[in-house]
Amino acid sequence: QERRITLEKTEQEAAAINNQLEEATRHIQSFPGQLKERETLHQELLEEINSLDALLQAKTKENQQALEKLRQTQEIELPELENLSKGLDQEIQQTQAEIQQRQGLVEKSNQAIAAENNKLKETTQYIQGREKKLAELKAIKHSLLEKTSLLEARFQSNTEEKQKISGAIENLEKTVIPQREAVVEKMTQDVNHAQAKAHERQETMNKLLQEVSTANAKSADLQRQEIALKKEYQLAEKKLSRLSQDMTHMETVINEKTNQRSELTQGTSRLTSDINDYTDLIKTTKESSTKIIARINERRALLPKTTPVVRHEKEYLHNLDWTERDISSFSINPDQTWKTVFWVCLILFMIGSLGLLIWQAFKEFSNLGNWVSWICLSFAKACCLVLFLAWSEAFKA
Repeated sequence: QERRITLEKTEQEAAAINNQLEEATRHIQSFPGQLKERETLHQELLEEINSLDALLQAKTKENQQALEKLRQTQEIELPELENLSKGLDQEIQQTQAEIQQRQGLVEKSNQAIAAENNKLKETTQYIQGREKKLAELKAIKHSLLEKTSLLEARFQSNTEEKQKISGAIENLEKTVIPQREAVVEKMTQDVNHAQAKAHERQETMNKLLQEVSTANAKSADLQRQEIALKKEYQLAEKKLSRLSQDMTHMETVINEKTNQRSELTQGTSRLTSDINDYTDLIKTTKESSTKIIARINERRALLPKTTPVVRHEKEYLHNLDWTERDISSFSINPDQTWKTVFWVCLILFMIGSLGLLIWQAFKEFSNLGNWVSWICLSFAKACCLVLFLAWSEAFKA
């Protein structure tokens, strides 16, 4: 259950990461809209620049008219104008150097912007071209100012036109050009800000990707752990099945043992009944033997004293006292065959008793005890019958 909880947490984290990725993609998709807005701003700038070009063309026409008038005067005062033109050329070169420095800075900034965001290359190139045009316009402005100063010095009649031209140029310098520079600066700031945001979002995307990779690694580890747990669970189920089989086998064995014990108890009860029967038989045999000995003594007393006897039994029968002897000390001298039968039966009876002892030893270990007990009991019964027959035949002899 803990592993499942951890898996659910990881899935939730992965879902949150996916939501963050979708938000990041939405932000990235919003960049084209910003670019479109900037393109509209550039188009507005182009329209304003075109209007300025139209104004400049009009002013150039006016300047051409003024130059035509000046050509008439230049034929008269060429050397002075040449000196003035040299000074103007030097000033123009200085202004061009400054403009080139500014252009270099602008190009560097544009290169940095192009390296960071390839989508803004076209706009930066377009801005550079327009800046060059503005630089040319500034150069023309400076030349016009210098020429107007000469014209004011030499031609007081054209002062009003020069003031108009200078006012227009000053208006351009004060209003349009600073506005264009401010717009360019704003564009550069916006580009830098957008690049910083893109860099931050790239960092967040990298972090999210790293988190996703770590989450994937964690999920892979958890899957491996789940596979190991499944294997352990399968092994445990196998062990449980084996244990259940062993338990069933043990239950069957216990039932068999209980049945065997019940059979053994029945056998012991049978043995006790048989032993009681044997004791009764022994008592009856003792009583019958005492009666037989009494009858033999009575018959011996009736016999005459001069009865012939066997040579080797004279002394034994002469010294024998039939009345004082007990059954235990009573001895018979029958034929040799019945003696052997008697002793063999005694030995077999002893073997049967040993068999009973062996049965008591084997009764708790295997099923052989029942068979041994049955064999020993039947063998003991047969031995007792043979002993009784041998005893009776010996007395008859």
